[in-house]
Amino acid sequence: MTIAIINNKKFDTTKALRHWSLNYFDGNNHHYGDLYLSSKGSFYCWTPSQWGNGHSWDTNSVDVLIDLYGQGLSDKEKAEILELAKIETE
Repeated sequence: MTIAIINNKKFDTTKALRHWSLNYFDGNNHHYGDLYLSSKGSFYCWTPSQWGNGHSWDTNSVDVLIDLYGQGLSDKEKAEILELAKIETE
């Protein structure tokens, strides 16, 4: 279980509705991170890094998170995430 405090809000990764791995190789280094959909409809991210201590937590609109960290997602995963974001905001 991981509890993240992001902008004074608590997120529990074990209670996330969905989880996507953000893993990719940039030609030189392997980067890994995670994207989550919280049980309350927020998207938050364990930012991808090549270093074990280079990660940080981020929360933002889903399109910004995908733009910043989406290299590790397939087009199908991106479409699924954007559809879930649309459902959550309606």
